[in-house]
Amino acid sequence: MEAIAAAAQTSKRTLYSRFGSKLALLVAAMEHSLARYLDPIAASVPRGSTRKKIAYIARRMLDLSLQGDVVGIEALIIWLANHNPGMMRAQPAIGTQFGIDLMQTILAEASEPNSEEAGDLPFLAAFLFDALVTVPRQRILQRHDLHNTTRTKAAYIERALDLMAKAIPFLNEGRGNRLTS
Repeated sequence: MEAIAAAAQTSKRTLYSRFGSKLALLVAAMEHSLARYLDPIAASVPRGSTRKKIAYIARRMLDLSLQGDVVGIEALIIWLANHNPGMMRAQPAIGTQFGIDLMQTILAEASEPNSEEAGDLPFLAAFLFDALVTVPRQRILQRHDLHNTTRTKAAYIERALDLMAKAIPFLNEGRGNRLTS
């Protein structure tokens, strides 16, 4: 802590008052380092359809989630949470909330203001993130039944979006045309 305080040109007391503990400082440092990966994604969302934007975010977030240093930071966060349960709040996978929030922003831009669906956007954004990022990541890293290639990941995302779009009319039977209007 002394070396960190000296490098930051502050005192140990200031570090502890701001972060509370060495562990909290470590988590803050990891979150700060991840911003260099996440900020460019938000800054480079292409123009075009909502689908194009969601697919872009999913591809970038999936690629990011598979980078070695990100997998390493996530493993460190999980280790810290397991070994310091009272000190760590539950941590989602790295960048998850960022990706969900970004998708929710895109969905909100595409929806009618004050529409009935506005309340569904947080759930929908989380669902899309899981379907397009979390699931293929698990299939690549844990199940090993999806290849970690640009072509395979892009094809997975496009196929998942196609299947969701095809399912909407069937899922809306008897409910009116709420989600497709």
